[in-house]
Amino acid sequence: PHGQSVRCISLGSRQQLCGNPQVRRLKHVGLMNERCLDMATKKSRPNPSKKSRLSTEANSRCPFKAAPLVESLRDLALNEPLDIEELANEGAACGGCSYYASRSAVEHAQLILLPYQLLLQKSARNQLGISLKGSIVIVDEAHNLLDSVAQLHGSEINRQQLERAKVQISCYKEHFQKRFNTKNLLKINQIIFIVRRLLKILDQRKENQPNSSSMMRTYELTAEGDFFNIDLCELLDFCARTRFARKVQGHADRMEREPRPSENQPPVSTARSLILQRLASEQKQKEKPKPVKRKAEDIEDKAEEFQEQQKPPRKPVQEAAPSPIRPLLAFLETLTSNAEDGRILLDPVGGTLKYILLDPAEQFADIVEEARSIVIAGGTMQPTQELKEQLFTSCQDRLVERFYNHVVADDAVLPFVISNGPSGASLSYKFAHRASPEMLQELSMLLRNLCQVVPGGVVCFLPSYEYLDKVYKYLEQSGTLETIRCRKSVFREISGSAEQLLDNYALAIKKPASGGALLLSVVGGKLSEGLNFADDLGRAVLVVGLPYSNRQSPELGQRMQHLDAKLGPGAGNEYYE
Repeated sequence: PHGQSVRCISLGSRQQLCGNPQVRRLKHVGLMNERCLDMATKKSRPNPSKKSRLSTEANSRCPFKAAPLVESLRDLALNEPLDIEELANEGAACGGCSYYASRSAVEHAQLILLPYQLLLQKSARNQLGISLKGSIVIVDEAHNLLDSVAQLHGSEINRQQLERAKVQISCYKEHFQKRFNTKNLLKINQIIFIVRRLLKILDQRKENQPNSSSMMRTYELTAEGDFFNIDLCELLDFCARTRFARKVQGHADRMEREPRPSENQPPVSTARSLILQRLASEQKQKEKPKPVKRKAEDIEDKAEEFQEQQKPPRKPVQEAAPSPIRPLLAFLETLTSNAEDGRILLDPVGGTLKYILLDPAEQFADIVEEARSIVIAGGTMQPTQELKEQLFTSCQDRLVERFYNHVVADDAVLPFVISNGPSGASLSYKFAHRASPEMLQELSMLLRNLCQVVPGGVVCFLPSYEYLDKVYKYLEQSGTLETIRCRKSVFREISGSAEQLLDNYALAIKKPASGGALLLSVVGGKLSEGLNFADDLGRAVLVVGLPYSNRQSPELGQRMQHLDAKLGPGAGNEYYE
């Protein structure tokens, strides 16, 4: 009832809100961000009728970012509450940018709906101009709040990214070296030095410990890399102040677009050099005796040869990749955090360096200090002891807990455990056994039998996308998939696609004389949280195995050790279970 009197705005990513087809056709979110920033900062030509010979459609200014269109879309969004999809559709209809319209509406909004990454990262809040002072913060679906904070403030970089960063920064330095002052040149040299040292660490570990990963503290990495004496905070401030990442990426993009001669060919001549070459050749012709008249065919061959030499060499078509500079700076920023709050996982086999945040309290402290109140809501919050001790240690006296009954009555749900398959074999869906032919066969028969007797929709949750692919492939090869399709439509979740899949699943169930549908999904995927499979959408829900992490993984082991040391013995095991 209060929707018309509250100024509400929904914030989303460019992948959700951008309406420019040049940006939307890019597959990676990082590429979309870089292209959008590049097009948004382009200056319009003073005379649009005169097109530059170097201008391309991709380099033009984004037409969706016209100020009148963005302002009208902003006013519309503030006047009537719109969700992400409705905001994107309104932007496509009026030709305005929904992404920038939503951001310009933040300072006028009373209620802001935003994803985790924009709320939990202080840098993102500062960029959006969101102040939490005196605000009420409501975190929904907060059962994975601790993991979300750790994931958002972690960082990972691999060997390929480091190699590309070294090449791009070195080329940028060589091209503009004469323009840099001494201080800026020193900072760029320091970044190149750090990248080289990180690559050297990966190479040395691969030679000495080729099959084992290792954990280290941040100061141990800087000491082994011999860049402990470099002020990383000052270096990161330089990169932010000078927009270093955008400049390096822009220079790299220009170098990719510009034709470059090969090593055996001279560069394309300028007008002045062509005149000098012509005068020199005429002088040589005068000094030489007149040659015998060549045949017309020889002249044509020479002309074609000259034209081929003047053509730029063909470059192999390479798939565009996101800039490696931003992941590099994000990883360097994690090295400035408290050494006890995280660890560096060095994997020489995969060639990766990963920062793991173990203590999220420091990253969440500013939200606790600034907000007037924080509401943590979720359907599976208990036990809450770990959450309280990790995030709200400084304000235990302010904590108030409320628990409510489930919205579904007890007599409307029938939970039970299936320990034996249709053939009588014991079911074991641990990581080591779940991909065996025996377990796949038992699961296929179980799904077939359930689809024969359960009306409406059947939802099957599997531990991972990788295992879902194996199950789906086995269902196809064994013929079970065709048998199920005779009774129900079959839908399969793919990473990144959920909304359209859910709509198609619901439509298949609602069709007249329909036998229902089977939905194969993943625990932890988009279809497993925040959705209501009501009535015919979920007459049976099957969870295959328990989605426990691999207890032998170095990351999980380090996290459990940290919890035991901070919260007491047994805390790590409770976290795992």
